[in-house]
Amino acid sequence: MNNKTNFLIIISIFSFLSCHHEVRQNIKSDVDYSNLKNIFRGNRYCSLNVAPMVDHRPKNETYDHNQKSASLFLPLILINIFNTAGPVFGEASNYDPHLRKSIDSLLKESLKLTNICSGKGKRYTLYPELKHYYGVRYEKNSFLIAAGIGLVSKFEFFPSAHVAFQLTLKETDTGKVVSTRYISENYLFNPTDPGLNINTSAFGPGAEILKATTRVPTIALHRLLTRLPYELETMLAQDHDIKVDQDSDPESFMLVRLTKEYDFNEIVIIEIKTGRILFNKITRRIFPIMSKPNEWVVAPVSVKTRRWLNKNDYHNLLNILNKFYKVSFKGNLTAATFSGVRDPKPDPVK
Repeated sequence: MNNKTNFLIIISIFSFLSCHHEVRQNIKSDVDYSNLKNIFRGNRYCSLNVAPMVDHRPKNETYDHNQKSASLFLPLILINIFNTAGPVFGEASNYDPHLRKSIDSLLKESLKLTNICSGKGKRYTLYPELKHYYGVRYEKNSFLIAAGIGLVSKFEFFPSAHVAFQLTLKETDTGKVVSTRYISENYLFNPTDPGLNINTSAFGPGAEILKATTRVPTIALHRLLTRLPYELETMLAQDHDIKVDQDSDPESFMLVRLTKEYDFNEIVIIEIKTGRILFNKITRRIFPIMSKPNEWVVAPVSVKTRRWLNKNDYHNLLNILNKFYKVSFKGNLTAATFSGVRDPKPDPVK
């Protein structure tokens, strides 16, 4: 191998390492919240305003070149350089340049579509704080450069994402804090998810891995927005002064099961007195996590009004169900576990 070839190999290695691709994100076009429409029925007599979001992300999520790496150089006969890099956060400049404004718009639109409040009555303001919003990947590199050869070994791991908000609900007129809640969502890149259009065979130091790292936070945000209405419902339920449509004599109840992937809910609505199944569907997870995966629980939700039940109303529902079904809080403090139909009383012995 001649010197010219050696020179070209070395140049190609460093060109390979220094290439840069720009992938720009637009979360308003990536996030689809149409499936949130009409989850509720405006049964709470109140109005809800969303304050502008405050960005409280850590500094390492908001600037470029935030890669943490470690290198080892061995000056032997062969020149060996080993480098391990990670976590490598998505470059902040690749995210939506109007991130705060876009999230503000999405929050307001998702709550408007879900129709939680009637628009009249007691006034509330929701104060959202963005705590985390990032895609991150890990990579492992090793280089071997010698007098006549140059070798590069590079491993890229599928990226993951984390999005988190701190929500504070206040009475608008008094400023009194009604409830606070920290909500978050994670997502590990799945090449089989529809709509990603990312070529995993091209993963490497190029546009595809950067595209994936930039896109995964939007998927996590979408899933979080899907859960947001019921998360907010649990916060509103803390205020017992809100006038709500009552369902004092429920005719049906809702069961919910979390799938093992934590991504979906199976929802079943059952007629109380007959046990007849009125509705059965698997959807993207819209409820807060109330149980272990594959465990059926009685959802603290009124089927008639779709509102989240406060503690007293939920216990009243369980007392009614307990006449026909096996329900208990054994091993689960969030929602009552459903164990099937209660055995009928045996006929008296004659």
